[in-house]
Amino acid sequence: MKNTNKLMAGLIAGFFTAGSATAATATWDYNFKTTPDGGAGALSSPIAQLVLEDVTGVNVGGSSLSGVKFTLSNLGTSQYDNPEIPGDQTFINGLFLNASSSSPFETQWAEVQLGGDADLASVEFGEDEHPNQYDYSIEVNFKRDIPGQNALKEGESISWMFFNFTGGAAPTLSDFLFAGTDDPLPGPDASYPQDVWSTIKIRGVDPAQGEIVFGQETVHVVASPVPVPAALPLFISAIAGLGIARRRKS
Repeated sequence: MKNTNKLMAGLIAGFFTAGSATAATATWDYNFKTTPDGGAGALSSPIAQLVLEDVTGVNVGGSSLSGVKFTLSNLGTSQYDNPEIPGDQTFINGLFLNASSSSPFETQWAEVQLGGDADLASVEFGEDEHPNQYDYSIEVNFKRDIPGQNALKEGESISWMFFNFTGGAAPTLSDFLFAGTDDPLPGPDASYPQDVWSTIKIRGVDPAQGEIVFGQETVHVVASPVPVPAALPLFISAIAGLGIARRRKS
C-alpha cells in the first residue's frame, strides 16, 4: 500500500505541475479560411500556429517585464503563392486579436519584440477592424516583404509580448480568451466558426484565392484553440485504476 500511495502521490504531483503549465499556455491553429473568393471553409491542416504563454521577469533592455508572450509560426502559406509571379512568396502581414472589454489594453498595454525571423511593425489598439465582418480589438502588423525588411514567410516565426507600461497589473492569458462579435450572423458562410479567437492576414497571394483589401490581394484564416492533450483522460483513468486496486488490496 505504501508503494501505491507513493505512485499516486507522484502522479498527482506531476499532474498539477503539468496542469499549472497548461493553465498558463494556449495554442491556436489557423485552420479555417474565411476569404470568400477562391473558397472558404476548414483547411486540412493549419497554415499557421500561435502559442500564447504567461511570462514573468523577462529581461528587455535591462527592465524586468511580465505579461503574455506570443510566438507565431508560418507553417504553410505557400499554398496561396501567385503562380503568375515566379519566385514570389506569400507572407503573413499581421493578425487580429481580441482582448476582454474589461482589460485596459487601449490605455495601459504596450508591446515589444522578443525575437524571430520577421520584424514587428506596429500594433493598433481599439481599431475595431472588420476582416470579413468580424470585430477585433487589437491588430498586430509585421513588416512587408520588401528589401531591408523581414516579413513572416513560410517556415519562419516571430515572438513578442504585451506588458503593462504603467506598472499596473500585467496582462495575462485570460485577457485574450475572449471571443469577438459577428455581425451579421452567421458570418461569410454558414460554417464560419462563431467562437473566433484570432485571424491572420496573408499577403502576396494568388488573386484567384484571395480578395482585394485596400488594393491588395489578401487571404484571412481564422484560428481555433487546440484541444486539451489526450494525456489528461489517460491520467484520470490511471487514478481511477489505482483507486480500484487499492480498494481490492484493503
